[in-house]
Amino acid sequence: MAEREAEVKFIGLVVVRNTKCYTFYMAKDWTKLYKKYKGMWVALDSDEETVLGFGVTVKEAVSKAKLKTTHMPFLTRVPTTLDAYIGAL
Repeated sequence: MAEREAEVKFIGLVVVRNTKCYTFYMAKDWTKLYKKYKGMWVALDSDEETVLGFGVTVKEAVSKAKLKTTHMPFLTRVPTTLDAYIGAL
């Protein structure tokens, strides 16, 4: 048992096991994002919280983001309503 425990190290949200690295992502709180950008396309930075651009179309959001960064942003469409879906139709 002590051998097995020695194989696993926890570093923040990253688990290192026998030189293999597994990353566990926590859910992001997009509550503020939803309130401000409801129904719009949003271009986010790599941290998935910093807004680089937004717009009614993807093209508009990306063009605004290109003014702030050189890399391709994370794109998502913020829903107009927050509806839960569980199960089948």
